[in-house]
Formats: sequence, structure tokens, C-alpha cells
Amino acid sequence: MTDDQKSHLANIQMDFIKEHSAKFTKGAEEHKTLLHKDFTAKELLEMAIEEALDQVSYLYTLRDKL
Repeated sequence: MTDDQKSHLANIQMDFIKEHSAKFTKGAEEHKTLLHKDFTAKELLEMAIEEALDQVSYLYTLRDKL
């Protein structure tokens, strides 16, 4: 990888860590649950599918706006 590619990757990783930490903390405070203890694998799978479906809606809507 070039230095520019390495720098770009590092920026993505730093942004992800910052944003994921904030979102995870907010969700934990709002829901008072522990993902790894309070949900079964089946429940986590269903929640992930719901999130994926929402993401597709957001992406198609964004594309329509561009």
C-alpha cells in the first residue's frame, strides 16, 4: 500500500472507532441491555436483518435525492 492509502485507512479506522463507540454507548444507555448477554443468537440475527433492511431504504432514498 502507498503512504496515501495507509493514511486513508487510518482515517477510516479512527472515524469508525469514534463513531461506533459513541453509538454503542448511546444504545447501551437507552436500552439498558448487554448485546452479548441479553439476546439470543436468533434475536441478534433478526435485529441485524431489520437494520440491513433499513439501510437499503436509506440508500435507495439517498440515491433518489442525488
